[in-house]
Amino acid sequence: AFLHKYVAGISPDENEPGFRHILLRPAIDCGLTYAQSRLETIQGEILCHWTNENGKQVIQLKIPVGSSATLYLPSSYKGRLMESGKPAEEAAGIHAVHAGSEYALNLTSGSYRFYTE
Repeated sequence: AFLHKYVAGISPDENEPGFRHILLRPAIDCGLTYAQSRLETIQGEILCHWTNENGKQVIQLKIPVGSSATLYLPSSYKGRLMESGKPAEEAAGIHAVHAGSEYALNLTSGSYRFYTE
């Protein structure tokens, strides 16, 4: 449970139980070079795999059909995060949202591969 919640950052949204909405807060800047977590839920498999090596970060996510998610990252990722060759905010199925001091992206179901350049 520790790996899912604190390192991979996978948590259910208390307002939408059963992992219909997933909160993702990967600990990508915690000093580890990688982490991976797969979590089977009633909605299907959730995957969060991230690497942080040589100043480059990669975050792979899988959001099950019928679910949505919000990915929260430190604000330093805003403007640096890419997906499918575009800035993350411009990629299909992704919408930036205001989240105070964090950089947040709302995601529809599907698979994503975010990276910094």
